[in-house]
Amino acid sequence: MFFRKRVFSDPFFKSFRRMGRIFDEMDHYLHQGHDHGLHQGTDFPLVDIWSGQEGVVLTAEIPGAEAEDLDVTVLGDTLTIRGKREPAELGEREGYVRQERFTGEFVRTVQLPYATDPEKMDAEYRHGVLTIRLTRPEADKPQRITIGNGS
Repeated sequence: MFFRKRVFSDPFFKSFRRMGRIFDEMDHYLHQGHDHGLHQGTDFPLVDIWSGQEGVVLTAEIPGAEAEDLDVTVLGDTLTIRGKREPAELGEREGYVRQERFTGEFVRTVQLPYATDPEKMDAEYRHGVLTIRLTRPEADKPQRITIGNGS
């Protein structure tokens, strides 16, 4: 117990802990995926994808974006979401103390479980969540095969 208290209260040990936190923050900023203002990391926007026999539904969390700043394209089984999120306007004497939410342009590409029908798609953006519904083509839907009795 004495050793533990002494090590954790040692100024030398505390400086290593502080340095560790600094390195963690540097690592966070270096690996955010920014490339000249374009965010191409696999982490934004966050998406959920679920599928069934009839099609696929994808939701993406994009709080703070405007619907007109979003663009969705589908090619085969690949869906791409492009957009931008503007930074908050600060007053003349205001500045960030901490800024963790990404602002600027972004691109997110995901692979769908199968190709979808380009004629039967719709998307809506409400309360910061983009919902995309994609229909599976009839030719790609599983077909039931009738089994005869062999007579």
